[in-house]
Amino acid sequence: MTPPDLTGADLVRQIARGVLAMRDFHRGGYALPYPPDAQLGLDRIVLACLREGREPPVGVPHLMRLCELPFSKWPIEISEDCGGPDAVLINPHTRQPSRTCVEWAVSGLHTGADETTSSVLLRLAMGSHSAWATYRDFLIENPVIDLHAGPGFLTRPEMRRIWQHVQALYVDLRPELRCPSCGLFASQGKDGAGWCESESCDAFPQEQEQEQERADKDIKALPRETRLSLVPAGRAEQALRASLLAVGAEVRMAPEPFVHAVVTLPSGATWALVVRVDTQPVLLAEAVQSWGVLAGVARMVVTVPEDVMRRRADYSAVFDRHNTGRDWTLLSTRRFLAEVKRAARKVKARA
Repeated sequence: MTPPDLTGADLVRQIARGVLAMRDFHRGGYALPYPPDAQLGLDRIVLACLREGREPPVGVPHLMRLCELPFSKWPIEISEDCGGPDAVLINPHTRQPSRTCVEWAVSGLHTGADETTSSVLLRLAMGSHSAWATYRDFLIENPVIDLHAGPGFLTRPEMRRIWQHVQALYVDLRPELRCPSCGLFASQGKDGAGWCESESCDAFPQEQEQEQERADKDIKALPRETRLSLVPAGRAEQALRASLLAVGAEVRMAPEPFVHAVVTLPSGATWALVVRVDTQPVLLAEAVQSWGVLAGVARMVVTVPEDVMRRRADYSAVFDRHNTGRDWTLLSTRRFLAEVKRAARKVKARA
C-alpha cells in the first residue's frame, strides 16, 4: 500500500531545518550569512509558489515571518496531515522554533545530537539493560544543569560517576529562563509571560528580576533536539512505568535502537512499548516504519499521552493513514494502561 501523498512535506521539512539553522533570529536579527538550509528552504518555496502562480516570499526574513503563520495561511497549499491548520514553525509569542518545527527538522535524519546521545548511551551501557536505563533516566531528569549552583547530585558518588560519563553530551548555553513546571528552557513572550519550549506547560508570569538573577549562571544543557525528543516523552514513560508496576506488570528497559521497554503482562504475555509525545502523527507514523519487528513479543505498541492526542482530533486517523507497515499499534497512554489492568483482573479472577 502506497502512503497518501503529502503535499509540501519535503518543503516543510526543509524550511523547518532552515528555521533551526537561523540561530540568531530570536534576538531580533538573523544569522548572517544566511545558513544553507534557510536559503534552500527559501529557494524551494519560491519555486513552489511560481509553479502555482502564487506570490512567493521575497527573502529569508520574509520567510521567517511566514513561519509564524499557520500552514493554512501559507501562499501554497500544505496538506493538513503535515501539521493541521493551526501548525506554525515559529512560535509567534516568543519567536522561537516551535515543537512542530523541531519535529519536522529532525525527521528522517540519522545523524545529529539525538543520534549521538543514543550512540553514547548504548556504548556506556555495554549491553546492560539496567545501566542503559540509569544513564537515560539521568538525562531525562537533568536536561539542564546549573553548575554554578552546585547541583546536589554531584555530592553523591554514583551520580558523580554518571555525570563524568555523560557530560560530553551537554553543551554550554547562554543563560535563559527556566520553566517552573518541567525545568526546560523558557522564553519571554511579547506579553511578558514565560513560554516553555516543550509547549506542554502553561504560560507563566515571568518577572524581570528572575531573568537578571540567572545572568551569571554556568548552564549546561542537552542540545535542543535532544531535550525535546527525550525529556517530555521520557517523563511520560517514567510515570507510565510506575503505573504498570503498580498493577503487577513487569517492565524491562531495553537498549535496542527503537524499543524503550518490554512489558510482561500479568498473563505472561510480553509487549514491546515505546512512549512518544510527537505533536505530528504523520511523523510518528513515518518513524515507526523504520523500527521493524521485535522477535519474541506478542504485540508492539506506541503510546501517546491523552493531552497530546487531544490537541488534534484526527491524531489517530492521520497515524493510521500513514502507518503502512501496521506492525505497531497506536494507543493512548490511558487506553494502554486500561488494557494492562484488564489483563491483570482476568489473571486474578482465574487464581
